[in-house]
Amino acid sequence: MLPHKYTEKTHTISYLIRHKNEFDVDKTYQREMVWTRKLKQYLIDTILRNLDIGRIWVRTEGQKYWIVDGQQRLNAIWEYANNDFPLDPEFSGSLGGKKYEDLPPDVRDVFDEYNVHIVYLMGMDDEEIRDIFRRINSGIPLNTAERLNALPGEIVQTMRYLSKHPFFTEVCELGALKRYRAYHIVAQIMLLQKKGIIDISPKYLFEFFDAERNLNNKSSLVHDMTSVLNYLDKALEKPTPELRKPSWIISIYLLTSYLLHYYVMKGLESKFKSFLIKFYNDVQNSIQTGDQELIDFHFVASRGTTSKDNIQKRQEILFKRFWEYVGHLTPLDKKREFTQEERIAIFRKFGGRCSVCGEDLRRKTWDIHHKIPWVEGGPTTIENAELLCEKHHAERHKKQL
Repeated sequence: MLPHKYTEKTHTISYLIRHKNEFDVDKTYQREMVWTRKLKQYLIDTILRNLDIGRIWVRTEGQKYWIVDGQQRLNAIWEYANNDFPLDPEFSGSLGGKKYEDLPPDVRDVFDEYNVHIVYLMGMDDEEIRDIFRRINSGIPLNTAERLNALPGEIVQTMRYLSKHPFFTEVCELGALKRYRAYHIVAQIMLLQKKGIIDISPKYLFEFFDAERNLNNKSSLVHDMTSVLNYLDKALEKPTPELRKPSWIISIYLLTSYLLHYYVMKGLESKFKSFLIKFYNDVQNSIQTGDQELIDFHFVASRGTTSKDNIQKRQEILFKRFWEYVGHLTPLDKKREFTQEERIAIFRKFGGRCSVCGEDLRRKTWDIHHKIPWVEGGPTTIENAELLCEKHHAERHKKQL
């Protein structure tokens, strides 16, 4: 194994203050916890006592330095130098209550001239930096999402990619400030999409990420998930306050995935939205109404939400109530793809020519298209098929979006 590429330098705090604008936070790695004032005061007292505060890790990119580890420490230093908070008497005795501008000159010099050790990571790719992050945080308790984000493999980048979908960022409001919460929920949904309804506790998430480390954005899993997320984004309000808890987000995703796989859902977006709002309200009022089925849903949505049995129970109740609310659902043809024999028969039926432009498709790429789209209940039959050139097949699909 080749050693990591880095250089280490020592800078005074006065240098870091002058060059503050050259540093920025790399949110891909930095934890979202914001230090309390007590923690900041304790750090400044540590500096004034000339004790070690650990190394700061940054990656270099041109003239910009992105903080990989040490954001809270640097922010505390910059804020104190800007007189944003005073020292605490509990830690600093007679200096308690003093801001930077109030410090005696000799004490201020101790602060200004304190040496901060910074490690500059040079020319490293994402996986190398994740390896560094895992190692330097090996003694710090990380939550499940932070541990997943630090794992090796393309699957981590896929998790990040999916977490940026508007369904998560705008409908569920899991934006930048809740990034790691989004990572955790997305990872759970990825596992459910791949394996079906199973236990999604951390143990199984880590096993999944290890087994599927090469899963990338081009995979069928991402394609299938994106179709579901697009439907939800189109159907629901931005934001949808009912979707705040992970159990609700995951349950509504699974319901939508199931419905899109087996039933015609095009044109039902408005009904889907009104169902979610009504169902949520009914669940919240279930104790008062005495609806035992919804009381059960509330229970399994609030306790042990990652177990297979509880996820299955939620899905059974959701689907039953949605079916009752809509009144009727049109099943999709169980057979979606045409057989090779059917494709040949359709080719002969149209004389080997595009049904739109009449182009001769012999020795060219051609496609078979459902006249009544499959997602709208169209059957996979020769009577409902047409032969199309690549151009007009793409145009047909574009019109259906």
